[in-house]
Amino acid sequence: MPFYRFEFRDGTRTQTMPDIDLPDLDAAYEEAKRSTRDLLMEATLKGEERTGWACRVYDRDGQRILSVNFEDIVLNRADDDAGTGLP
Repeated sequence: MPFYRFEFRDGTRTQTMPDIDLPDLDAAYEEAKRSTRDLLMEATLKGEERTGWACRVYDRDGQRILSVNFEDIVLNRADDDAGTGLP
């Protein structure tokens, strides 16, 4: 299985997660959306500002292969691939 690295940006900080193996790019995209929704819910409950927040996904070679912006999740655009960088 391919390895993917997820990076979460909150406008000022970046948190890089350990590489995970997933079956394919579609699975990585679904995981990015799920993780972004979870973080969004957490931030909303804490009353945190979410402007500029994003999840970036990189392949084993360090190439960014997709991104999910928190605004896309809020506006429910992530399901139609708007702004995700998917090929």
